[in-house]
Amino acid sequence: MDMTVYAEPVPKGRPRFYGGHAVTPEKTRKYEKLIRDSWTYGLIDAEDVIVHMVFVMPIPKSYSKKKQAALVGASHTKKPDLDNLVKAVLDALNGKAFADDSVISSISASKEYGNEPSVWVSIAGRL
Repeated sequence: MDMTVYAEPVPKGRPRFYGGHAVTPEKTRKYEKLIRDSWTYGLIDAEDVIVHMVFVMPIPKSYSKKKQAALVGASHTKKPDLDNLVKAVLDALNGKAFADDSVISSISASKEYGNEPSVWVSIAGRL
């Protein structure tokens, strides 16, 4: 089962603590809700889950047209960190796509430049 969400990928933000309570940043909460709401499949009933993700990052508008064209599909090696992007998606889908993220046995993820910022997620269960 796979989905594509056309929005600029947002990394998992560090929680802030107010009065002894952890609060997730607003930008992260909105992004996680968008991801969660985009999952149209049900819960994957498997004890072994494999996840693949591709994050398409925006190309800086300040780059020349030639440089922008050359970057499409190239690896994105700047911030945000890949692990924080993955964490935001997994947290959003925890309990919605899979019962708990502890059932995930394999994750592959990559960041690349593209004209339309998005995240593609594929989740499969092995019995």
